[in-house]
Amino acid sequence: MREVLSSDPAYQSRSAWERLAEAVERHPDHLALICAHQRPGLYGLGDQSHEPHGQWSFGALYEGIIRLSASLESLGLSNDCLLFVILGNSLEHVLTTWAGYRLGCTHVSVHPNTLSNAVEARHVVQTVLDNRPSPKAAVFVQDEAAAKEFDQLFPQLDVIRIIIRNDQPAPSSWTSFDQLMKPGQTPSGPLTSPPSRETSIFFSSGTTSLPKPCEMNVPAWISSLASGSTLGLVRPGDRLMSLVPCSHVLGYMGQMFALTHGATLVYPSYLAFDPRTTIETLRGVPCKYIVMVSALVHAFISADLSSTPLPPIDTVIFSGMTLSTAVAKEFQTRVGTRAIENLYGMTEGAFCATGPVEDLESISRDGFLAAGRPMAGSKLRLCAPNSTEPLPPGVAGEVHY
Repeated sequence: MREVLSSDPAYQSRSAWERLAEAVERHPDHLALICAHQRPGLYGLGDQSHEPHGQWSFGALYEGIIRLSASLESLGLSNDCLLFVILGNSLEHVLTTWAGYRLGCTHVSVHPNTLSNAVEARHVVQTVLDNRPSPKAAVFVQDEAAAKEFDQLFPQLDVIRIIIRNDQPAPSSWTSFDQLMKPGQTPSGPLTSPPSRETSIFFSSGTTSLPKPCEMNVPAWISSLASGSTLGLVRPGDRLMSLVPCSHVLGYMGQMFALTHGATLVYPSYLAFDPRTTIETLRGVPCKYIVMVSALVHAFISADLSSTPLPPIDTVIFSGMTLSTAVAKEFQTRVGTRAIENLYGMTEGAFCATGPVEDLESISRDGFLAAGRPMAGSKLRLCAPNSTEPLPPGVAGEVHY
């Protein structure tokens, strides 16, 4: 196949904020978020006594977003400001992402480990600042160690500095996230009105030694993926577990689709993947869908699942690298998932997906799973190396989006 164009390029976009507000209005008491690694009742949100882990309904999550957006607004953060979110999978990451969207800020999700690489960290932050001039910027980090690293890297940078974990007084020049979450302030403007735009910036490995920034139009991106991926099938009452950090576009996909579709987002851990913790969480909190990078498949295959079988899993969505048919079949048998989807694409927002597939042989060739079909608005070509000219049918080449 020389060239493939998605079959339905004329799709309609709704803002992510409108989708979330609709889920809150229709399902305020449904669970929106479960964080197995966090305690219940953080910031006075949700139930504080009955569960061993943190869990928050759509109503509680929405209350937290409104509180945080009001506090950020009082600090002067508004349309076109930058929010550097250097956090792992957590309630705070979710609150910060959505508060930023509500205010019209540009959301920049950065892996926390980036701070340990001075060259990469300076490149990431400075690249955004140079290319997206903004009236004001804020940075969110998890703890005092991360705050110290950031201060050493950017001692003169004029940004609002916010720290999450603050068992002791906040370091000098840092604001406590807990302080921002105290009830009291009222945000200006209607709560359900869509923001002027919703933009996120992610960094991919690209073709250079340093990460490459990728700016995403969030509403168009959500609508495109919903046209052919399993993510578009998520419904209220479903549970979706994400095993990928939110700084990775696949982890972000999990958050967006679960919350905008009225489903429950499940995080078994903050950052590092641990098979035992994940399996224990799945046994206590059965999930219909899982999103994970293909590199984690061997950890599941080698895990001891003999003592107590996992609850039924409908579909596991893989992404990040090619997946052999033999390994995918072994995973399907061992874990017991009904179907597997292979999601392939670029961080910039052009994706292919197979959709949920039970018979993996039907999407296999030469021992590997197919990349799938382009989503709405995406275009794919197979070209010769160092060329943009499409190859004839049946000839192997490089994928161009």
